[in-house]
Amino acid sequence: MLLGTQPDVSCASDRGVRCGMIADDLTGACDAGVQFAERGFSALVRVGVGEEAAEIAVMVTNSRNDPPEAARAKVLHACETLHKERRAVLFKKIDSTLRGNLGAEIATALESSGASLALVAPSFPAQGRTLEAGRLRINGIAMARGHLPTLLREQGVERMAHISRQFLIGGARALTARLDEAAKTAPTVVTVDAITEEDLVLLAQAAEDYPARILMVGSAGLAAAVAQLLATRYARRASPLGQAQSAAKAGLVALVVGSTTPVTAAQLTQFMVTHRCAVFDLPTTNLWPIRRALRERRHVILRVAFQGELRRCLARCRKVLIEHDVRGVILSGGETATMACEAWEARGIRLEREIAPGLPWGRLAGGPAEGLPLATKAGSFGDRDALNVMAEFLAQQPKVSR
Repeated sequence: MLLGTQPDVSCASDRGVRCGMIADDLTGACDAGVQFAERGFSALVRVGVGEEAAEIAVMVTNSRNDPPEAARAKVLHACETLHKERRAVLFKKIDSTLRGNLGAEIATALESSGASLALVAPSFPAQGRTLEAGRLRINGIAMARGHLPTLLREQGVERMAHISRQFLIGGARALTARLDEAAKTAPTVVTVDAITEEDLVLLAQAAEDYPARILMVGSAGLAAAVAQLLATRYARRASPLGQAQSAAKAGLVALVVGSTTPVTAAQLTQFMVTHRCAVFDLPTTNLWPIRRALRERRHVILRVAFQGELRRCLARCRKVLIEHDVRGVILSGGETATMACEAWEARGIRLEREIAPGLPWGRLAGGPAEGLPLATKAGSFGDRDALNVMAEFLAQQPKVSR
């Protein structure tokens, strides 16, 4: 089952759902957490301390590049925090390209969650990520070091099994039986092939039908399947995604970019070709050129380097942005997004919807920029026009009043 009852945790109540997710970086937290917001649940990605009302609380450990023991400690702390709030740990978000401390984080989340089994399916078909015969494929190309069962064993997971896609053909009931059979050989982690969104829906249903509670582990693809199942159970429905204003009243957008992936570089080039914009490198002590660009009605691209007084510079930039007609900010790269939110003293991001698959948006919660629309993008996500689509959506949001 997806939502079980533990002695000290009640995930569902008369007031609604109270669940927790754990993600190793902020952009991943947003693109997985927004799947629940898409289907009518309130979802908050936490950046600062303190609990804020939300049915789905997404904890960000920022542990992808940590040593395994440090990552383990962060995940344990996140689980303990959620349990103190009487939230069951429903989902462990992992990278769809298998980066990070997968073994340590999955094992720790499983042990701390009270679930009996972890079902691992990193596939995200909407972004070209699939798992076939246990091997990660990106846009159909098999990754050399992408054999998930092998990777998990190398990272210390010993009790595990793999279910190939052929076992999905019989439907959810057959897959549930296969999970039960695998559990009898004492694995605690089960990896499963999936190449379509329908496969992921089947996995979620099989987990729901399983007699013991299962920790779901995956990317936004599996999160969407779990969210849809819960939305059906609790009769949730999201309001349609709509533009707030006409294009004639569009405002300005700021792009804060730390990702150096070729995908993001191509998207930036496309954006600069099609929009009036100015590019600046941060950190800098001189913000006057940024002010001038905004007064000239140009979008601004802020390329960040993690050096010097970056946090202080971002805090000063926030003041500049909200003084002008900036309707929203695009944050590209997990570390960049975390740094910006912390510099702007936010408690988190209240997730709203997806602008396009893998490209979520929400509003800052808390701090001087409360309510400011934000969109996040993982470095390798989106097609060539992704930044254009995100900027055009944010530019039509109402100006945040101060």
